[in-house]
Amino acid sequence: MKNQKGNTMLIVLIFVALVLVGGYFFLNRGAPSNNQPSSQQQSNAIQNDSGLMSASNDLDSTNVDGIDTELNQNDTDASSF
Repeated sequence: MKNQKGNTMLIVLIFVALVLVGGYFFLNRGAPSNNQPSSQQQSNAIQNDSGLMSASNDLDSTNVDGIDTELNQNDTDASSF
């Protein structure tokens, strides 16, 4: 009986190991690799002083007055709980 119990335990351990290894490979198969650069990213380099002035003017004219509006609304909604 002891030999049969040992064989059963060995079979169960092998089965559990196979399930764990299979699950690991199954879960990692669907994960995308982030190591490769995206070809979609593009930057516009500033070539001269007029480009620098244009970028500076764009930044200066950006309206940031309402940037916290949604956060303030979330705070208001959360305080009603």
